[in-house]
Amino acid sequence: MAALGVAEAVAAPHPAEGAETAEAVELSRALSRLLPGLEADSKPGRRRALEALRRALEEPGPAADPTAFQGPWARLLLPRLLRCLSDPAEGCRALAVHLLDLGLRRAARPRDALPRLLPALAARLAGPVPARRPPEACEELRLALVQLLGLAVDLCGAALAPHLDDALRALRCSLLDPFAAVRRESCSCAAALAQATPERRPVLGCRELVFRNLSKILPALCHDITDWVVGTRVKSAQLLPVLLLHAEDHATQHLEVVLRTLFQACTDEEAAVVQSCTRSAELVGTFVSPEVFLKLILSTLKKTPSASGLLVLASAMRGCPREALQPHLAAIATELAQAHICQASENDLYLERLLLCVQALVSVCHEDCGVASLQLLDVLLTIVALAGATGLRDKAQETMDSLAMVEGVSSCQDLYRKHIGPLLERVTASHLDWTAHSPELLQFSVIVAQSGPALGEALPHVVPTLRACLQPSQDPQMRLKLFSILSTVLLRATDTINSQGQFPSYLETVTKDILAPNLQWHAGRTAAAIRTAAVSCLWALTSSEVLSAEQIRDVQETLMPQVLTTLEEDSKMTRLISCRIINTFLKTSGGMTDPEKLIRIYPEVLKEGSGLFPDLLVRETEAVIHKHRSATYCEQLLQHVQAVPATQ
Repeated sequence: MAALGVAEAVAAPHPAEGAETAEAVELSRALSRLLPGLEADSKPGRRRALEALRRALEEPGPAADPTAFQGPWARLLLPRLLRCLSDPAEGCRALAVHLLDLGLRRAARPRDALPRLLPALAARLAGPVPARRPPEACEELRLALVQLLGLAVDLCGAALAPHLDDALRALRCSLLDPFAAVRRESCSCAAALAQATPERRPVLGCRELVFRNLSKILPALCHDITDWVVGTRVKSAQLLPVLLLHAEDHATQHLEVVLRTLFQACTDEEAAVVQSCTRSAELVGTFVSPEVFLKLILSTLKKTPSASGLLVLASAMRGCPREALQPHLAAIATELAQAHICQASENDLYLERLLLCVQALVSVCHEDCGVASLQLLDVLLTIVALAGATGLRDKAQETMDSLAMVEGVSSCQDLYRKHIGPLLERVTASHLDWTAHSPELLQFSVIVAQSGPALGEALPHVVPTLRACLQPSQDPQMRLKLFSILSTVLLRATDTINSQGQFPSYLETVTKDILAPNLQWHAGRTAAAIRTAAVSCLWALTSSEVLSAEQIRDVQETLMPQVLTTLEEDSKMTRLISCRIINTFLKTSGGMTDPEKLIRIYPEVLKEGSGLFPDLLVRETEAVIHKHRSATYCEQLLQHVQAVPATQ
């Protein structure tokens, strides 16, 4: 019954909607009674009708509601008021302009009036022949008409784009008006129009002129863009987008020359040259089929990957319409994710331009990026892994969040959950050949560090890779890096590596095959650093609350001998961590510890601490020595204290 009530409530018209409809009907009836007066033969009769309309619109009532006003305005008022602009009586024309101004401000959708309003304004301000005097003879009315055009620009903005020809025809004459106030108002209107409709289309005559002469101009221009004189390069680069804007799709036949020039010019040290060339590449994307420009750009990148080539690609895609770029999205993302492009350079400029390509695809294609999210995430992962600048890594992370948003998920960790299997499968394919500087190792590190709960779903990929790469025969620097990352995720095991509760099933592999070999003593500082890293990792494991008491006892059974040897390490940090680990082992064991194993532990702990309070230790030892079945260990401890001077 409750569901039925909700359905009825949704289906029933809202009271406000019914009221608005009634107001619109009431307003239509009121206006219909006044409109016939606009057709009166006498000037006073038409003026009285316009005055009555003014009062009806200015007084409080149905006309004050934009929604109720929109229908009667567009259907009844607008066409009749536009006819009044050519009324023989100056007063009637002035009232018509005032009512048009009022109507535009009141209407819920002022842009709906543009198809009728703009031609009417052009007809009154310019007329069929620009050289003649405008049809509107009154200076004040010409000013009011230009002000009305300015109001339309302010209210409608970019919606004026389809009506630019009419707006420009009106301004072309009003800018030369004898009345100074009209010229000033026209200048302001022209500036507002340029700002509202920046996407500059040139008139047909100019486009045709450029098209006919492009083959003569373009070669010399492309030559000058790479001239040794800075001023020549800047001016030539600024002219190129102007030519491409006029040439439109006719630039296709010259595309190879244009792209070759852009590839070279985008390496220029002069920022103004690069900026103009970026704009030119955007226009290539706007007017040239992506099937054509992608074939040329991607083939060049495949042969010689470069930062300038990636900038041209990103700019072209940014200028390409979504519906044209969408069919090529998967192919572009797949090509960018290839190692010969995304791993071609660790230079931050190259990686920044690679990031621009991904940003262009996400910003243009939006949710269509779902078909290529794995490849795009792979590219972003590479950028994060290889980037030297923190700012660049942050931008890549922001783009990951944008990709997640267009895919309809809450964060980049959800992207990892969706794709972590294929990502790790690709990254770990070459793990036996990794060194500390391998891009795949850096990518693997980023995945492990950032994937969060998704990591717990990928243990079949993660643990075998760690086992192989953390063997003593592998690169020491790589092992240090991996131990550091493993320690980090173990400290947050519930939210990372054990999110699915599966990590304890890999415990034997971690202890016997990963930690135990790296806790073995080997000479050298690097080996000592690795033992410290391994001990830290073991401490993270035992303190993470992931393991049960029985599992900790299993770890103790496996690793206690190695942990005891680390009590003699030179590093204070290693000794401290080892003590904490042994403390955890003892607390967990309770009364289940084998006395023989305990005897092997506590003399070494006592010996290490004997320098702190030697006198106290001697007194306590002598007080209990007679209680021991064998006094051997107590005697060894007393001899150690006597041999080692007390620490101050």
